[in-house]
Amino acid sequence: MKKIKGKKGFLFTFITVFLLFSLLVLTYDYMQRNRQSQEFISDLTYSDRLNFIRENLVSDYFSLLDIELESIERTNETVVLKFSNFSVFRENNTYPQKLNSLENFIENDFSNMSNLHITLHNFVPEFYLYPYNTTFIIDDLENPSEFFILMGDYGKFNEMNIDIILNTSISDLNSTNFPSNDSTNDPKIITRVFDKDNNLIMNKTIFLSSTEENEEYNVSFNKVVESYSFPTWSTEVLQNLIFSYGKFRKNNPYGPDTFSLATFHLKVTGLEADIEKLHLNFTSTEEKAILRTKASMFLE
Repeated sequence: MKKIKGKKGFLFTFITVFLLFSLLVLTYDYMQRNRQSQEFISDLTYSDRLNFIRENLVSDYFSLLDIELESIERTNETVVLKFSNFSVFRENNTYPQKLNSLENFIENDFSNMSNLHITLHNFVPEFYLYPYNTTFIIDDLENPSEFFILMGDYGKFNEMNIDIILNTSISDLNSTNFPSNDSTNDPKIITRVFDKDNNLIMNKTIFLSSTEENEEYNVSFNKVVESYSFPTWSTEVLQNLIFSYGKFRKNNPYGPDTFSLATFHLKVTGLEADIEKLHLNFTSTEEKAILRTKASMFLE
């Protein structure tokens, strides 16, 4: 019995020492990697430092917005921007808060670890496609349940192909409406809307003018849910999805309404709209198509 206890004690001591040794090795390895990373950044030129940090930041930026870029495909005639996932839109979006947290980390913790002073400006959930002057507004802060794509160079915009999945059931569906078809010389809008069980709610291919105020797509449900508004109150609303393409009217209760051409606009009430596919087709140009954020970065 004493021999068995002795063996158990020895085994316990051996395991404890082994775990402590492993912890020391991992700690040392982390410190070495952290030191090497700091040395690597400090050895870079100002321009190289900026590019190194910007590339990592852009990757985090799109990840926090739940955006996955599948590809940018180019032929002699067209450039097709393909997203395999493009954010989730709801009445209380968290994307601005996520970007704000990343901005605070970069300007404080990361700056201190890298022995740099980093300042970010205009770090908002908006980015654009160059050279097509196309702006994506994931959350304009004033309207957290709305999403915009503004086709600034709409003469080169040919087609949109979009899949939207709603977090509700087709059994609660009330009605669907969609705009009238325009000339085939106008951009083609291919839209599919699914419920949470992947049942097809809407499947439409329509040509819509970029310069006319077209009718809206509307998907409405009978289900009543609570809708929360800032800061504390809530109301009961019917679940609803509306979206449109063309000349967009922004209502202004304090003056004349404002308009923008070639605008895709999506709004949800009482539900979530998950855009699982978004493809945009443009006429190709000699310039390379590039996605760019609106943020600016400064190092000291």
